[in-house]
Amino acid sequence: MSKAVVIYASVHHRNTLKLVRAVAERIHADTVDLLRDALPDLTGYDCVFFASGIYFNTFHRSLMDVIGRTAFDGKRACLLYTCGLRYRDYARPAARLLVRQGAAYGGSFGCRGLDTYGMLKRIGGIAKGHPNQTDLERAAAFAVSAVGEHIP
Repeated sequence: MSKAVVIYASVHHRNTLKLVRAVAERIHADTVDLLRDALPDLTGYDCVFFASGIYFNTFHRSLMDVIGRTAFDGKRACLLYTCGLRYRDYARPAARLLVRQGAAYGGSFGCRGLDTYGMLKRIGGIAKGHPNQTDLERAAAFAVSAVGEHIP
């Protein structure tokens, strides 16, 4: 079985944390809260997932910093994210950085998540109820395919 870790930053409504828990449970991955935990030695992992909400059209700054300081040496890396609106490929800049850092990029999964930033707070936010159970199941299925083998 592949050994995987999910490194994440989930700040406002914990939308991304919901994805992280669904993925970690399904593929038996370790989890690292980048805002609270020390970054582990990644050499013992076959696959690294990076997960974040989207902030001003990109992944959380701390996550991008870690990706930019890591030499992946061909290790598989994937991206997970939540966002208020899905009108573009938010993973593209992080994916490019992963490839520049030597990762074997394994794709991304994104879904909507409750967003109450700025003026959206006045109307109670958008994407209420997301990520929902369907989103979580799809994220877990993506993770299984990303690690490349059946996981019980």
